[in-house]
Amino acid sequence: GVQLPPGPGYSVKNADHAWGTPRTIRLLQDAIRDYTRGGRGGPKVHVGDLSRRGGGVFPPHLSHRHGRD
Repeated sequence: GVQLPPGPGYSVKNADHAWGTPRTIRLLQDAIRDYTRGGRGGPKVHVGDLSRRGGGVFPPHLSHRHGRD
């Protein structure tokens, strides 16, 4: 997995829960970049739980186990 790094245009709820597949992280960063590129002054994107490092059971979530949610 890959951890979502800090970046412009978004804040991460909990860095320990910001792990995902390389594809998921890339798509998320691209979507946020496209959103902020619009220049309309919208609010920062809040990124909640993705997955824990290494995946696995992640209470209270029923999914979020493979870094694709």
